[in-house]
Amino acid sequence: MQRFLLLLLFLAAFLPRALGADVGYFFGDERINDAAKVLTGQLVPGQHFYPPLLNYLNAIAFVAMYVIGLPLGWWEGLSDFRAQYFSDPTVFYVTARLVVAALGATLAPIAYLLARHFGLSTLHSVSVGAIAALFPLAVHLSHFAKGDIPLGAATALCFLAVAYRVTQGNGQKEWQQDAAVGLSFALAMSFKQSAIFGLLPLSIGMFVLLAQRQSSKTALRSYGRAVLIFVPAWSILNIGILLDFQRFLEFQGIQSAMSVSQKGGTWAGISQMLGTLLAPQYGIGWILGIAAILGGILVRLETCQIKDKPLWRILWISSAIGAVTIAALTGTRQPTQLFIAPFGELLILGAILLAGFAQSAKRQAALLGKVSLATTLLGFAIYMVHPIAQAMRTPLADTIDVYLAQTHADDRVVTMMRTKAKQSPAARDWEDARLQRLAAKYNVALPEVAPESRAAGTSEQAIFWVPLPQAMYGLEDVTEGEETYTVQAHTWPLQPEEWQLQYWTQQGFTVFVLSDVAYHLEQRPSEVVSQFFEEIVTSCQIERSFPPAKPMYLEYLTEIYVCT
Repeated sequence: MQRFLLLLLFLAAFLPRALGADVGYFFGDERINDAAKVLTGQLVPGQHFYPPLLNYLNAIAFVAMYVIGLPLGWWEGLSDFRAQYFSDPTVFYVTARLVVAALGATLAPIAYLLARHFGLSTLHSVSVGAIAALFPLAVHLSHFAKGDIPLGAATALCFLAVAYRVTQGNGQKEWQQDAAVGLSFALAMSFKQSAIFGLLPLSIGMFVLLAQRQSSKTALRSYGRAVLIFVPAWSILNIGILLDFQRFLEFQGIQSAMSVSQKGGTWAGISQMLGTLLAPQYGIGWILGIAAILGGILVRLETCQIKDKPLWRILWISSAIGAVTIAALTGTRQPTQLFIAPFGELLILGAILLAGFAQSAKRQAALLGKVSLATTLLGFAIYMVHPIAQAMRTPLADTIDVYLAQTHADDRVVTMMRTKAKQSPAARDWEDARLQRLAAKYNVALPEVAPESRAAGTSEQAIFWVPLPQAMYGLEDVTEGEETYTVQAHTWPLQPEEWQLQYWTQQGFTVFVLSDVAYHLEQRPSEVVSQFFEEIVTSCQIERSFPPAKPMYLEYLTEIYVCT
């Protein structure tokens, strides 16, 4: 029966996560190219911002996709398979997103097992698992082939492994449970390094509970065994880091410059995080949010009928420390995916807390718990539909691509939009020359580019368009010559000369496709960029505006300016 429930919860979580896999865009953080290179034996990723495990898992999925596609006639052999990647890589992106969706969907059965571990009934445990299955933020982020969602499920698995170890250790099984702890920690740390902010206090809490319940000697032995398993497991799962360790450290310096921010200050960052926590779309909602924030107090009440409250508090403290630490480091610069792991943990713990009240013998407490769980489930079911519905809409880029082809086929275009429009060979040469110039300036090597990727459409299809140069997220305010990190390819700061309108018009560019102009003019995330936008707005004529169809997928109000 339990296996059936676990499978049912997994499928209930996987379906909404998989429905939006074909978003219509390719995002820069989705390292599909690195996964494809694994198939050629290249284990070292092109960028070391995040651990490479997801690249390896995606590569395995690509092999499975190839095998499945052969009898279905998708391709006739390896050459066709390779050609598909360069002509239209959509199926590769969708496959990678389905991998993320499947990994993320394990959050629901893990939540169920945790609920059962805390003594909840089958029905209440299923409700906890269902809440995890419908978690709107997790559904949304599963449509990106990134490590954030697998990290959330992996940290929940760490909770489960620790819970089993501190309550079920009994001699012969101790080493197996210690191994499970080490493996789960290695898995979480192989999706994203920020897992350490929650896992370190969790490991300390495990040690304290073991010392209290068994002995300090047992705790040390258990801790040591877990570490002995963790080190080789992490090394194998992240072999690409060890093969290129110096470069990995350099990228971590860039990552620090991108992520660690004093913008707004520590307390402003924590306050913003708490506000996000209570949001129904990008947090866990006000019901679970309040339960999570006040959890340390609520769990002490006799009407909260869960077992092993000291363990619950350890899990709660580690989750809170993880969330607060990240918020303190990033300040008010908090992208959507930043808190998916601690929010997922707090969601499960809050739901377990509410279910504990729901099975209380006291009628009022039980009614409050049941109503809270039901309301949360209903709210999640409503809010999870939003990202799915947007994912299925026609991308704004498709509309703009058609407009540009019909209206500005003979003009030179600079665009902020991700686009699928064919790029003319001359435009590709222009872009390549720019990258070569910057690579020489910063003495870095550009990633190798396969000849097939340079193929352009026919002269009738192709447009002379180039992307508006932008800094990586978090590097917008880095001043040229004052970098605090070792510059790698594409991590160079904004080039001042490129943010002058005259720079572009002198080279024949007359059409500018700009997104979210109002934000850049009002919030001014980068003064250089904002001044450039001001120059275009005041000097050029707006020709057309396009409202976003998928605002949850980085679409914004997009305007086309013509500068003559």
